[in-house]
Amino acid sequence: MRVTISTKKYLMLFILAFLFSINFTFGQNTVGKEKISDDLFFETIWDSLYMVTHYFPWDDNNLLVILPNNQAVLIDTPNETSGAKALLNWIYKKFGKVNLTVINTGFHVDNLGGNQYLHSQNIPIYGTDLTAKLINERGQQHKEMILNWTSAPKNKRFYDAYKKIEFKPPNKTFDIKEGLNLKIANEEFEIYFPGESHTIDNMVVYLKKGKILFGGCMISALKRNKPGYIGDANMKEWPNSVKMVMKKFPDCEIVIPGHGKWGDKRLLEHTVRLLEKNTRK
Repeated sequence: MRVTISTKKYLMLFILAFLFSINFTFGQNTVGKEKISDDLFFETIWDSLYMVTHYFPWDDNNLLVILPNNQAVLIDTPNETSGAKALLNWIYKKFGKVNLTVINTGFHVDNLGGNQYLHSQNIPIYGTDLTAKLINERGQQHKEMILNWTSAPKNKRFYDAYKKIEFKPPNKTFDIKEGLNLKIANEEFEIYFPGESHTIDNMVVYLKKGKILFGGCMISALKRNKPGYIGDANMKEWPNSVKMVMKKFPDCEIVIPGHGKWGDKRLLEHTVRLLEKNTRK
């Protein structure tokens, strides 16, 4: 049974996680990454596969896949409107007017904070029925919490950005338990729910041809020694869900975490050890 957390405690956990994330982000090195804007950088994993990092206010990773026939897929979005707009401008300038498809892997701001702008551009955004439900039920509360912990003068630009946005659900939903397979150009994207983890709706996305797993916030980078924000987590089921991912996609060669450096299957093993260690405390 999942334990519910009071709003006050929820907010306290959120603030602590935010402060940790801010300190972590501003210590990061962008050497080897190319600049899109002041807050957006990208790294080429290989030809037509890019990891985009949005430093606003923490570091989070999005996966951009450029496909034949003017098709492209973006997994998760930048954290707010200006980041989403800057990313789309860069995509169109670099690759031409591609037909973009977006996938949201959860209801947190680092999964869909750019949805408002993407909606305005009539871009298809895939996500689960549960993600849409959580945004409709908690979106305003989530926004108010973000405004609360960005209210200090030093965080004014974050506060101003989040004050303007509205958290929007995906506009193409599917049953979370059934998942979804999207065939786009020459690649098949399997969107899979292994069970509750970092949130109760976190999905992973597997690129079958490329053998690439976008683990998102369910998966921790090797340099991380804490699971991050756990206010919406099911700590008991989280390691079991990661094990289900390992069983489902044993051939994956590249793993993209929600935050930090990409790697290989060792990220999955590291995440399980990290969570099991945390649970024993």
